[in-house]
Amino acid sequence: MTQDADPSPGAPSPPLPTPRPARQRLLLLTGLSGAGKTTALKALEDMGYESIDHLPLYFLGRLIPPEGEAADTPLAVGVDVRTRDFQIDTLTGIIDKLRRDPRFDVSLVFLHCDTDELARRYTVTRHRHPLAVDLPLNDGIDRERQMLAP
Repeated sequence: MTQDADPSPGAPSPPLPTPRPARQRLLLLTGLSGAGKTTALKALEDMGYESIDHLPLYFLGRLIPPEGEAADTPLAVGVDVRTRDFQIDTLTGIIDKLRRDPRFDVSLVFLHCDTDELARRYTVTRHRHPLAVDLPLNDGIDRERQMLAP
């Protein structure tokens, strides 16, 4: 019969693992204008997220807590073609940079909606599509699809 060896009195105990700091949960929400980003952000707020819509991409990195500080609340940020300085290349560069940073747990959600439903929503609400100010509605929707295409 074998017995586990008891550490001798006075022997140093093995080191405890260093607790890993909490990772900032960051959800980036984008997609077509009128697809439901604002509604989704409100639902995320109900789930405990801090939510910001149309934050200029320049400020995204400034929302993150300084190194060494734990993030208590997950963050959801809505960005689309109405966001100041919005460019697909800029957004993907920021996402890549944040995903490489061990302090962050980054997710990207793209909301899609078909053209007929978007046109119906804009017609019912009487809002203008941000890219159809001087164009027919469907032309603005098509232009946005081209801007957001991979």
